[in-house]
Amino acid sequence: MNKNIFHKIMLISPISTIINCSQSSKTFYKWCTHNSFWFILCQRDYKDDYMDFDKPFFKETYVLCHSLRPYAGNDKIKKLFEHDSISVYYKTIKGIPKEIKEFTHLRYLSIQSSEILTIPDELFHLTKLQQLTLTCSQIESIPKNINRLIHLHNLNLSKNNIKVIPIELCQLINLVRLQIVSNKITIIPDEIYGLTKLNDLDLSFNEITHVPNTIQQLVNLKGLHLGSNKITEITEAMCKLPKLEYCYLGNNLIKEIPPYKQIKQLKKIQLIDLSYNQVMAVPRDMEYIIRIENNNSGEEGTEEDE
Repeated sequence: MNKNIFHKIMLISPISTIINCSQSSKTFYKWCTHNSFWFILCQRDYKDDYMDFDKPFFKETYVLCHSLRPYAGNDKIKKLFEHDSISVYYKTIKGIPKEIKEFTHLRYLSIQSSEILTIPDELFHLTKLQQLTLTCSQIESIPKNINRLIHLHNLNLSKNNIKVIPIELCQLINLVRLQIVSNKITIIPDEIYGLTKLNDLDLSFNEITHVPNTIQQLVNLKGLHLGSNKITEITEAMCKLPKLEYCYLGNNLIKEIPPYKQIKQLKKIQLIDLSYNQVMAVPRDMEYIIRIENNNSGEEGTEEDE
């Protein structure tokens, strides 16, 4: 069944109808088994078990696990809590419900465009999570309990109000991709070295001024995204990343390019983007990997060999 059609069935059908109607139930559970399972935002009418999406309620946001609780004894409903993927995209979400801990089989959780301020402790009961996305919200801090998510591969906390990366986050040894774009971070912790499996690091659009020397221990890093910060230099440690292929440093405060003997340590490098910095020209022996655009003069430049 087409996903859009499925959503229409969910939106117009009372839960009791979905459960009791053999055809609806068959379609419903077949879809959930073979596709990602979505939270359905609703406020439950306990009188007739109907999810009314036409009334402008949303004073408080509920999720499907709330609405299904009266049917918890139903074998078909029990299977819902075994699904491994949930996605939510709705601006009226005020918080993540404590019942999220019921979904102990979750591997993928995505909540976007919400008004969430905090990440509840209950979320860290989901120790099987491999991908966590909490973006375009109002989250102000990352709890220390983040280190419980030991199987996390992909963490995206972009477009929030986060100011600090806690040391505990650097204990997620299986993390492959970390995105905390468009926040208010000023410091990359020295403990970043703990993320030895990290393949892609994106901290663009923050207020970072310095990259710690310990970054050189990210031996599997291929993509480094630090554009639109307040970084003033490319450190020697940044030139010791053995697998780095792409380094984006556009729109910072960098004035100089390191000597070629440092840059050439980046054996796998394909591009270093220094656009919108204060670098005026690129040495000819590095022009094949370094890009500068609109650096004051509005044109790319190349230094002549002496």
